Amino acid sequence: QHETNFVCRRYVRDHEGPLQHLWVSGTGGLSRIECEDIERFCAEGDYVRAHSGNRSWLVNTSLAKLEEQLDPLEFIRLHRSTIARREAIVRLRHQGHIWFAVFTSGASLRPFAATISRPPSSRF
Repeated sequence: QHETNFVCRRYVRDHEGPLQHLWVSGTGGLSRIECEDIERFCAEGDYVRAHSGNRSWLVNTSLAKLEEQLDPLEFIRLHRSTIARREAIVRLRHQGHIWFAVFTSGASLRPFAATISRPPSSRF
């Protein structure tokens, strides 16, 4: 089993295969968050912030370790500091030659480190 969490320093991997949920701390204890409900993960130093709609949780793991546990068919690395759920990306928009990913929550991120002339279609 693999265990980690910000407050009690653990979430429990209770099965083999891709990560299906996280246990995160909140008011009143731990809450189970399904990965299918998470829009994106963003690195914050040695931690990762999981975003779902207008809520977020800090998880005690690195983005690289989390990426190893996520289903690569469901999640995509957009930037060195961001992993997104593919289904949560509703649009790619551009301003000039700079592309932004727009999520179901309405949040917009500049996912690509360098400016590009078109989105990398092989990644989506």
